[in-house]
Amino acid sequence: RRRLRDDPDAARSLGALRRAAYGREDGDAPHVAVPDGIRRDSGIEVDALPAPLVALLVAEHRLVGEGRELLSADARATPRASDDVPTAAGDTVPPGAHPLAPRRRRILRPGPLAAVL
Repeated sequence: RRRLRDDPDAARSLGALRRAAYGREDGDAPHVAVPDGIRRDSGIEVDALPAPLVALLVAEHRLVGEGRELLSADARATPRASDDVPTAAGDTVPPGAHPLAPRRRRILRPGPLAAVL
């Protein structure tokens, strides 16, 4: 499984794009067209934005797509665990055998009974 935090090169390049997009004045950067797919998916209504911001949007859009693919691959590979479905044939667990359930108190304690006998 690949994640952004596991890929230092992708994290560095995304950080550099963010610094370039947000670290300069609006008039510095040339305006370029925002790709149609990004405009449609993110709801941006303008046709052109500063170039560093468009580069950042493109990189984030690509990473979102990769993340969706990784999540769907993980979901297909890992079967859903369910409490009411046994994992193997004959592997039924009695309701009171749950390891995190508190133990039931005994009705009669052996101490007082043993003292009487």
